[in-house]
Order: sequence, then C-alpha cells, then structure tokens
Amino acid sequence: MKFLGSTREIRTVSIDSSVIFDSIVPFVSSTSGLSSADKERINDSLHLIEFLFSVKVNTIGTDIVRKEISYNNSLFSKLYDSIFDNTAIINKETKRLAKVYVEQLNIKPSDALIIASLSEARCDCLLSWDKEDIVSNRTVLGITKINKERNKGVPLLITPKDFLQRVFLSQGKHIVFSPNPLPLELHLRFSSSTDSL
Repeated sequence: MKFLGSTREIRTVSIDSSVIFDSIVPFVSSTSGLSSADKERINDSLHLIEFLFSVKVNTIGTDIVRKEISYNNSLFSKLYDSIFDNTAIINKETKRLAKVYVEQLNIKPSDALIIASLSEARCDCLLSWDKEDIVSNRTVLGITKINKERNKGVPLLITPKDFLQRVFLSQGKHIVFSPNPLPLELHLRFSSSTDSL
C-alpha cells in the first residue's frame, strides 16, 4: 500500500476533555439545534471512544483532563476512569518542559502541561478538538522541535476526525497511523447508532 507513506504504530493514546465532553452530549441533551459541523464533531468523538474501547491500545490520561471533567459531573469522572488505563505523572521535569512550551509557543499553561506530561510518558498520540492551541500547525511543529532537542517523546497531535481517517488495524490487530488519509473503503467502520444525530 504505497499510498500510506511512512506509517507509525500507535501503542498509547490520550484524549482531551473536549473529546470526552462531545461524546456525552447526545446522552445528556438534545442535538437537534446543533449545526451539522457540531453534529459531525460529536459523531467523530463517539466513534473515537468506541474505537478506543474496541482495539489493543493503552490509554493515558492526565490530571488536568481529570480535573476538567470531574469539575462538571461525577458521571464524566466515571467515564474518564473507564477510558484511561493510566495517568501521566506530573513532576519537576514535566513542569519545566511545560514552561518551555508556554514561553516559546505561547500556548495556555494547562495545554502545555497536558502535552508535557504526555511527552514525558512517551504517549504516541493526543487527540483534541482544540485547533487554536493543541492541534494547530504552529504547536505541532514547535512541540516536535522542542521535544526532539530534548530527546523527549513526540506525541502525534491531531483531531479525532483526522486520526480516524488515517488509522487502520495491522494484521496483528495493532493500530497503525498513516500520514496520508486512507481511501474511504479502508476507513474503520463502527456499529454504533450515532450516525443518526
């Protein structure tokens, strides 16, 4: 499959609070007044959560995402516990790395700490809808440069939609990421009824 480019195996994944909140929306409120773009984002978040529950992948959470979620509702906290296998540790090195991100990339301290803790944990991928800070081209390039200079892990920072368009299961049922979108016939299929949002 030459169209795939240089693939990357994904062993560990994290998601931020925006993805978790979106996955809850259809269960706690009506989606009828939402735009088609919002409905598509919610649907992609639901497919992503379903995907994470159905494949061999380790999930790593962060204390910041846990706090953001728990603040709003204990149901969200239980969802967090069911999604994540482990939590990335925040230590002095993580805080130093986050400070570098804030100073050099001008991103929010909370986002910097999420990315730094996942970089220290060598998480392969962070999925987020935050296109201004976390998955912006500027942040992706900056994190890559900073982390490589410091011999840190470089998590793939990407939206759930782009991730789902580029992942497939290998023969050994491992998640493989292609830098290029896959042909539609190779997209992973889901059985949930969320497509009717």
